[in-house]
Amino acid sequence: MAGPRVPVLFWIALLPLLARTLQGCGGEEAGPPRKPNGTNEKAVWVEVVQELRKMESSSLAEAMAALDRDGNGEIWPVELKDGVPGLDLTIGRAELLVKEFAEGGKGVTLEGLGRIWAAMEEWDNVVGALMTHCGSKECTAHESFKLLDTENKGRLEEADVEQCGGFMTVNRTSKDGKTDKLRDMFKIADTNSDGKLSEDEWKPIFALCGDSRFEAKKKIVEPTTEGSLVEPPPQEGKAQVEVDHFARRVNARVARPRWRTLLEGLD
Repeated sequence: MAGPRVPVLFWIALLPLLARTLQGCGGEEAGPPRKPNGTNEKAVWVEVVQELRKMESSSLAEAMAALDRDGNGEIWPVELKDGVPGLDLTIGRAELLVKEFAEGGKGVTLEGLGRIWAAMEEWDNVVGALMTHCGSKECTAHESFKLLDTENKGRLEEADVEQCGGFMTVNRTSKDGKTDKLRDMFKIADTNSDGKLSEDEWKPIFALCGDSRFEAKKKIVEPTTEGSLVEPPPQEGKAQVEVDHFARRVNARVARPRWRTLLEGLD
């Protein structure tokens, strides 16, 4: 004897539930595809600065405003990752970059970002000196690297950059004497944190600073009557001036509106 028949409408009502169950077994949730959590594990601060310049955040204050999304006066890893989408940073890489210049807190303060900016200014000076030495001859990344690598080691160490091939001398101590500027220069460019720069690590520096090479030629080295190259009197970079003023007037972390007011008052 046949049992009671189940109405056709009952099975129709079960179809959506069955479809969701089968989808769940496939290990994927319904909805739009998830955005990957970054793939770039080798980005350095030089590339961050390059992305910020593309976004027209070329000054220290503009860069801080672009990255400090919550306005607490610190750049946190997730803010760095989301603030430069062109680099496709992983959150792990962003954490390492922030850790390099975090001072006391969990993020990079305005003063920490100022150290990065001052290091980039000094790289501008180095590239400018190298290009001035090349004169009318086009200076490539490879040729400039060889000018610094006077011992043909295939890598640059701090002493190589400090002497800059004999064309200028990098003052490794910051004006306030608190930080090693040359060490910061390497930190913002050293992909594997081995304290040295390979030619591949040098190329992003040369590419970024080479964009402003004509201005760099004018302000870094000048020919003397004897035909040699000398370094002009040192001048404070804009980033260092901003940081010095900020450090003197503020002794604690402040919200973005406060530090923006301070920086605007310096103009």
